[in-house]
Amino acid sequence: MAGLPKARTSSDSTLGTRLSKPSLRSNSTSAVEGRDTVELTCDPPFLKTTYVWRLNSKELPGDRNVSLSQSNTTLTLLEVSRHFKGRYECEVQNPLSAFRSNPFTLDVFYGPDTPEIFPPDKYFEEGQSLWLSCQATSYPEARYSWIINGEPWQSNQEVFILKASTSNSGLYTCLVNNPTTGRDNFKVKEVTSRTGWVENDPERPIPNLDSLKPVNPEPPGGQRYNNGTRKMLFYLFAEKLLKPHIQIKNKTVLEHQFVDLTCVSENPGISIWWTFNKERLKTTDRMTFTLNNRRLTIGPITKKDAGAYQCEVSNPFISRLSDPVSLAVLCE
Repeated sequence: MAGLPKARTSSDSTLGTRLSKPSLRSNSTSAVEGRDTVELTCDPPFLKTTYVWRLNSKELPGDRNVSLSQSNTTLTLLEVSRHFKGRYECEVQNPLSAFRSNPFTLDVFYGPDTPEIFPPDKYFEEGQSLWLSCQATSYPEARYSWIINGEPWQSNQEVFILKASTSNSGLYTCLVNNPTTGRDNFKVKEVTSRTGWVENDPERPIPNLDSLKPVNPEPPGGQRYNNGTRKMLFYLFAEKLLKPHIQIKNKTVLEHQFVDLTCVSENPGISIWWTFNKERLKTTDRMTFTLNNRRLTIGPITKKDAGAYQCEVSNPFISRLSDPVSLAVLCE
């Protein structure tokens, strides 16, 4: 994307005036995405001078919601987006000298975006624990609450039922709210119990039927399962799940840089999750997941991103956690 145009104020002087360090002023230090307009001015105005604007130490790219005054001394951000959040600087240049202002930090409040409910599987096994986690991109962090089958549930990011039964099937609605932006969002997930039992062992629930492979004749130690409609013979087939590891180019990075973490696993068809300091990673707009969640890209990096990262791989039966990788963030 092309950068913003550089403008000069007019003067009869060939070289221009001797410059000094400029200062930045703004009509606001914070804004709400899609609602507020922010104006930044670079003072004082100099004659025959080039003005360059930077965001997070990089030249500000062109954007349909960004406009400049004729002299480039005033920058207007129309209906700000979350990508306008960060440190702004203006630089004045002429053939004699160049000076850059102290940074001005603009805070942009946004969200919540439509949340996601994990895990994606809609089934749970009777007698086992039922766990759901809701995550929404929001700044500041969203407030969470749940409605289960039309009844209000706890105000929490997670739902955990120790020993679930068929009565726990139904519609689970995650409600998210950002009191700063005044906005709300929600996501509905249908959850269904997978009924069944092992013959002669009614207390043991059937594993995920989608991951069982029927065989004939009965293998040694085979089990007979009943799925409520007909008896079938199954041999439990699950590929050995190997411990994953994280690849990272640099474990020490500077603020405002970008970093890639890649979860490497030899097992196909697995689910991948990320943890940060031994807790499920809370996603932000600075995080991007690619390669089916295998690659986590963070940037621009802040001090809050420093810590221990792990990736977890799972199939319907077991999960394996990688060793932690510690990321250090240095100030510029």
